[in-house]
Amino acid sequence: MNKVIETGKILNIESFKTKKDNFAINLQLESYSKYGDVISCVAYGFLAESIIKKSVVGDEVILIGRLMSLQLRDSNHLTMKVVIEEIAKCIISSEELNKKNV
Repeated sequence: MNKVIETGKILNIESFKTKKDNFAINLQLESYSKYGDVISCVAYGFLAESIIKKSVVGDEVILIGRLMSLQLRDSNHLTMKVVIEEIAKCIISSEELNKKNV
């Protein structure tokens, strides 16, 4: 099974076209884990269009996706990205949760 579930804050969203001229986005997510990891994500087609229209930097989101490995151009290095399959905005911020749980 290849499943990723992550919550965090959107740091950056950039749109691009794939080699086959399909709409896509790259999204960077700052994870709410204790390490504050920055996770590179990608979405394609209708989902990418919806994300770019309805989301802004700073939004807190929950996403579900899968890991995908990519080989960097002109290199033998591999990198990993999360391919977003589902995404939702958080209705309660992490700060609000922390205040209530104190």
